[in-house]
Amino acid sequence: MTSYGALKAQRLVLRLAAELDRAPKPSNVPGAPLTGNRARHPLTAGVPANITPCAFWKDRPADPPVRITDRGPADIMVIQNLRDPATPCFGTKKTRAALGQRARMVTVDHGGHGAYLAYGNACGNRAVTAFLRDGRRARQDVYCAG
Repeated sequence: MTSYGALKAQRLVLRLAAELDRAPKPSNVPGAPLTGNRARHPLTAGVPANITPCAFWKDRPADPPVRITDRGPADIMVIQNLRDPATPCFGTKKTRAALGQRARMVTVDHGGHGAYLAYGNACGNRAVTAFLRDGRRARQDVYCAG
Protein backbone atom coordinates (compact mmCIF):
# COMPACT_ATOMS: atom_id res chain seq x y z
CA MET A 1 0.00 0.00 0.00
CA THR A 2 1.29 3.46 -0.81
CA SER A 3 1.88 5.96 1.95
CA TYR A 4 -1.16 7.89 0.65
CA GLY A 5 -3.25 4.69 0.86
CA ALA A 6 -1.97 4.01 4.38
CA LEU A 7 -2.88 7.55 5.43
CA LYS A 8 -6.40 7.15 4.05
CA ALA A 9 -6.77 3.83 5.89
CA GLN A 10 -5.56 5.39 9.15
CA ARG A 11 -8.07 8.22 8.80
CA LEU A 12 -10.89 5.75 8.17
CA VAL A 13 -9.99 3.72 11.27
CA LEU A 14 -9.77 6.87 13.41
CA ARG A 15 -13.13 8.12 12.11
CA LEU A 16 -14.73 4.73 12.83
CA ALA A 17 -13.23 4.69 16.33
CA ALA A 18 -14.62 8.17 16.99
CA GLU A 19 -18.08 7.07 15.84
CA LEU A 20 -17.94 4.04 18.11
CA ASP A 21 -17.04 6.25 21.06
CA ARG A 22 -20.28 8.19 20.48
CA ALA A 23 -22.43 5.07 20.03
CA PRO A 24 -24.67 3.92 22.89
CA LYS A 25 -22.92 1.41 25.15
CA PRO A 26 -25.12 -0.76 27.34
CA SER A 27 -23.66 -1.24 30.81
CA ASN A 28 -24.75 -4.88 31.02
CA VAL A 29 -22.63 -6.09 28.08
CA PRO A 30 -19.13 -7.23 29.04
CA GLY A 31 -16.44 -5.57 26.97
CA ALA A 32 -18.66 -2.74 25.75
CA PRO A 33 -15.93 -0.16 26.42
CA LEU A 34 -13.45 -0.29 23.56
CA THR A 35 -10.27 0.52 25.47
CA GLY A 36 -9.03 -3.05 25.93
CA ASN A 37 -10.04 -4.15 22.44
CA ARG A 38 -8.26 -1.18 20.89
CA ALA A 39 -5.04 -2.17 22.64
CA ARG A 40 -5.36 -5.81 21.50
CA HIS A 41 -6.46 -4.95 17.93
CA PRO A 42 -4.88 -1.58 17.03
CA LEU A 43 -5.17 -2.01 13.26
CA THR A 44 -8.97 -2.11 13.42
CA ALA A 45 -9.49 0.04 16.53
CA GLY A 46 -10.93 -3.00 18.31
CA VAL A 47 -13.97 -3.18 16.05
CA PRO A 48 -14.02 -6.93 15.20
CA ALA A 49 -13.87 -7.86 18.89
CA ASN A 50 -16.71 -5.63 19.96
CA ILE A 51 -20.47 -5.63 19.65
CA THR A 52 -21.54 -3.33 16.85
CA PRO A 53 -23.33 -0.16 17.99
CA CYS A 54 -26.28 -0.65 15.66
CA ALA A 55 -27.38 -3.61 17.79
CA PHE A 56 -28.58 -1.08 20.36
CA TRP A 57 -30.19 1.55 18.15
CA LYS A 58 -33.83 2.06 19.03
CA ASP A 59 -34.87 3.42 15.63
CA ARG A 60 -36.51 1.14 13.12
CA PRO A 61 -35.01 1.00 9.63
CA ALA A 62 -36.28 3.81 7.42
CA ASP A 63 -36.96 1.40 4.56
CA PRO A 64 -37.83 -2.28 4.34
CA PRO A 65 -34.92 -4.65 3.60
CA VAL A 66 -33.96 -4.86 -0.06
CA ARG A 67 -34.58 -8.25 -1.63
CA ILE A 68 -31.53 -9.42 -3.58
CA THR A 69 -32.59 -11.12 -6.81
CA ASP A 70 -31.32 -11.94 -10.27
CA ARG A 71 -33.75 -9.44 -11.83
CA GLY A 72 -32.49 -6.02 -12.81
CA PRO A 73 -29.54 -4.44 -14.58
CA ALA A 74 -26.34 -6.44 -15.02
CA ASP A 75 -24.01 -3.79 -13.62
CA ILE A 76 -22.78 -5.13 -10.29
CA MET A 77 -19.19 -5.86 -9.28
CA VAL A 78 -18.39 -7.52 -5.93
CA ILE A 79 -14.84 -7.84 -4.56
CA GLN A 80 -14.03 -9.98 -1.53
CA ASN A 81 -10.97 -11.25 0.33
CA LEU A 82 -11.11 -14.98 1.05
CA ARG A 83 -10.19 -14.51 4.71
CA ASP A 84 -11.99 -11.31 5.66
CA PRO A 85 -12.69 -11.39 9.43
CA ALA A 86 -15.45 -8.75 9.27
CA THR A 87 -17.44 -9.97 6.24
CA PRO A 88 -16.81 -13.69 5.70
CA CYS A 89 -16.57 -14.88 2.11
CA PHE A 90 -19.44 -17.38 2.43
CA GLY A 91 -21.94 -14.52 2.76
CA THR A 92 -20.55 -12.76 -0.30
CA LYS A 93 -20.77 -15.99 -2.29
CA LYS A 94 -24.44 -16.35 -1.31
CA THR A 95 -25.10 -12.76 -2.38
CA ARG A 96 -23.29 -13.35 -5.66
CA ALA A 97 -25.38 -16.47 -6.32
CA ALA A 98 -28.61 -14.57 -5.59
CA LEU A 99 -27.62 -11.86 -8.09
CA GLY A 100 -27.14 -14.41 -10.88
CA GLN A 101 -25.80 -12.98 -14.15
CA ARG A 102 -26.34 -9.42 -12.90
CA ALA A 103 -23.00 -9.53 -11.08
CA ARG A 104 -19.40 -10.59 -11.31
CA MET A 105 -17.32 -11.43 -8.27
CA VAL A 106 -13.61 -10.81 -7.84
CA THR A 107 -12.21 -13.08 -5.12
CA VAL A 108 -8.79 -12.14 -3.74
CA ASP A 109 -6.75 -14.79 -1.93
CA HIS A 110 -5.90 -12.57 1.02
CA GLY A 111 -6.96 -11.83 4.58
CA GLY A 112 -8.13 -8.57 6.05
CA HIS A 113 -11.11 -6.35 5.43
CA GLY A 114 -10.97 -4.21 2.33
CA ALA A 115 -9.78 -5.83 -0.86
CA TYR A 116 -9.64 -2.99 -3.39
CA LEU A 117 -6.34 -1.07 -3.34
CA ALA A 118 -5.72 -2.26 0.22
CA TYR A 119 -3.10 -4.98 -0.18
CA GLY A 120 -1.53 -4.36 -3.57
CA ASN A 121 -3.22 -7.25 -5.41
CA ALA A 122 -2.75 -6.19 -9.04
CA CYS A 123 -5.28 -8.71 -10.39
CA GLY A 124 -8.11 -7.51 -8.11
CA ASN A 125 -7.18 -3.86 -8.49
CA ARG A 126 -7.21 -4.12 -12.33
CA ALA A 127 -10.60 -5.82 -12.42
CA VAL A 128 -12.28 -3.31 -10.11
CA THR A 129 -10.57 -0.27 -11.63
CA ALA A 130 -11.72 -1.29 -15.14
CA PHE A 131 -15.27 -1.60 -13.82
CA LEU A 132 -15.20 1.74 -12.00
CA ARG A 133 -13.45 3.63 -14.79
CA ASP A 134 -15.08 2.14 -17.90
CA GLY A 135 -18.03 0.10 -16.64
CA ARG A 136 -16.31 -3.01 -18.01
CA ARG A 137 -17.03 -6.26 -16.17
CA ALA A 138 -15.17 -9.50 -16.57
CA ARG A 139 -16.99 -12.14 -18.66
CA GLN A 140 -16.98 -14.43 -15.63
CA ASP A 141 -16.03 -14.32 -11.97
CA VAL A 142 -12.33 -13.68 -11.30
CA TYR A 143 -10.02 -15.41 -8.81
CA CYS A 144 -6.87 -13.48 -7.87
CA ALA A 145 -4.03 -15.36 -6.21
CA GLY A 146 -2.42 -13.70 -3.19
